Amino acid sequence: MAPIDQLAVELLCDIFDKFIEEERLVEKPDDATRLLISDNCHSDPMVLGQVCSSWREVALGYTNLWRNILILNPKESQVYLTRQWLKRARRAPLNLAIRITKDGDSEKT
Repeated sequence: MAPIDQLAVELLCDIFDKFIEEERLVEKPDDATRLLISDNCHSDPMVLGQVCSSWREVALGYTNLWRNILILNPKESQVYLTRQWLKRARRAPLNLAIRITKDGDSEKT
């Protein structure tokens, strides 16, 4: 068994929590088509499932990764991904924000 596969699920969840921890960011996201965790966290939890199959299994089942969703400048191309995040969040308390930016100003809707 590879060392990465020997990490306890609880430890992986702690790592995942640290990955999506909010940080002070001043730059705007470079890819406005993807979903974000929040204004202060631009980490993409989708990448955690690309590490290995055991990380993918834990990430898909760990609702904390999927319960915060920021949709920046909504586009039809984001509908599928939003549905996936909502499925993965299951019944966890959900924080959903939609931001529409025009001329550098942000609006909450």
